[in-house]
Amino acid sequence: MLLFLIKHLIKEDGKAISADEVAQFMVIEFDRNEKRIVLSHTRIWEQSKIEEREAAKKEAKTESEKTKKAVKNIQGKVEKATLGDLGALAEIKAKLKEEEKTDDSKKAE
Repeated sequence: MLLFLIKHLIKEDGKAISADEVAQFMVIEFDRNEKRIVLSHTRIWEQSKIEEREAAKKEAKTESEKTKKAVKNIQGKVEKATLGDLGALAEIKAKLKEEEKTDDSKKAE
């Protein structure tokens, strides 16, 4: 008994394969006990689309990894300012030292 499932006979353009048309098929199920073989033409072009999507995802992932590495590298090279390095705090520190010297000199007199 030969049984055709229409869902596996759909071409890429959405039309069904006719009886006199020649096409490639992929075996998707093989059962010796029930003497059943399921072939699909649809899986051939669906699989190529899936492979294209996976390749695009992989390419995007590698690109994002490169970008992350570059950002991390740049952030590592950037000099980080500490409180002691800031000019305003250095000026305040110098003023405080001068005031202490003046206070010490006034106490000594």
